[in-house]
Amino acid sequence: MKTLWLLRHAKSSWKDSTLADHERPLKKRGRKAAVAMGRLLAGLTPFPELVQCSTAVRARETWQIVADAVAQQRERPAVEFLEELYHASPETMRSIIANFPSAVEAVLLVGHNPGLEEFVWETTSTETDVPTAALVKIEFSADSWTAAAASGKGTLAGVWRPQDQD
Repeated sequence: MKTLWLLRHAKSSWKDSTLADHERPLKKRGRKAAVAMGRLLAGLTPFPELVQCSTAVRARETWQIVADAVAQQRERPAVEFLEELYHASPETMRSIIANFPSAVEAVLLVGHNPGLEEFVWETTSTETDVPTAALVKIEFSADSWTAAAASGKGTLAGVWRPQDQD
């Protein structure tokens, strides 16, 4: 079995209208939510062995804060930053998933809506709200990531939202 974790970036700021969308940072509320979600993630299983994160500033900041919170309880997983995850479509996400190393059992993608919600719907046939900083767990009954991506079908095993962590 393979486990895919999805984490939507935390709440970002629109304060500086001169910034390109890719460059928008987190709001204070977003940073607080990311800490809560990092503490939560540290206690969940199977813990991600690999993280692939969008290159957008808000996604990278989210991962950094989550990783810092995780590091208080366990070792940080390896992280790779992928331009392709910036507003990735479900098709792009499946392509990325197909290339995960076979030996890795659990991976976390840090990305954006609407792609994350669309991916959850297409993969699990479950309409799920994925607000900022929400964490989703999808399980695939496949022996490889290539097979998981090819089948395109998984089971929604959990959704955790920051507002539920207070």
